[in-house]
Amino acid sequence: MDAAQNSKKNPWLIAVIPLALISLGILISQFFRTNEAPSAKESVFSIWVAEAEIAPTEENQDRWDKDGSAPDPGALVTWQDQVILETVVAKDSLIARWDPVAISVGDVVLNKGGISTSSVKRIARVKNSREGSFSVALFDEDVIGRDFIGGWRIPTAQLRPGLLELKSGASLRKIVLAITMDDNLDMPQATFTPKGAVYLETPPKVMMETMERWAEEAKEGIGKLGETVSEGIDRFGKGVGESIQKLEERVGKEKDRIKKTLKESGEKAGSKIRESIEKLLPDQE
Repeated sequence: MDAAQNSKKNPWLIAVIPLALISLGILISQFFRTNEAPSAKESVFSIWVAEAEIAPTEENQDRWDKDGSAPDPGALVTWQDQVILETVVAKDSLIARWDPVAISVGDVVLNKGGISTSSVKRIARVKNSREGSFSVALFDEDVIGRDFIGGWRIPTAQLRPGLLELKSGASLRKIVLAITMDDNLDMPQATFTPKGAVYLETPPKVMMETMERWAEEAKEGIGKLGETVSEGIDRFGKGVGESIQKLEERVGKEKDRIKKTLKESGEKAGSKIRESIEKLLPDQE
């Protein structure tokens, strides 16, 4: 009786086990798909450049700076043909790191010493729309402007909280973007690589226009510096000329005074000598 009942249950067990395994597989795949796929709901993300690694030389094997030092990188983030983030410059860095909050000299000058929370945040805000992309690029600051190092174009649909990491064998070896929801500035922990990201060999149009503006500002700055130096030299030359003139006048006065003193001294000495001679020699009639 028991054997007969077990024989009837075995086919059911044989059928149920594969179904259970299939269901478990579906649940597991759905779990990982939920974790890997971007959020379907359109949301606003806060983005800042957390880290970048740069090759020790340019593509042509030249040093980044003429003095042999490492580059001075700064980053730009653009979206919808607009610059939405410009970081501060990291001096002499092959591995540069940035915080979501930073104060530059320009902030103090432009805000006349008054700094607000919004003015020191170095974050960009981007929507994870299904269509479109945003770009991030690094530039090496120089006296006459900034040189393009490299960058990435990233689909906005790939945005989700975490550390977005991209690597290449080009000048910009690695870049890490911190992505959070809304105004959360806590550093994420999980790292992911977005699909469809494209490495940029040349800057996008809006970045090129920004580079041209930087070059123009650098040119104006050099011109103003030249004018300042020239004015300083003129002031210095004028000062030296006036000093020489005053010195000549003083020397002339001292010369006249010495002549007068010598003359007076000579006259007094002559008088004393005559008096002495007259005392020594008796009067002869």
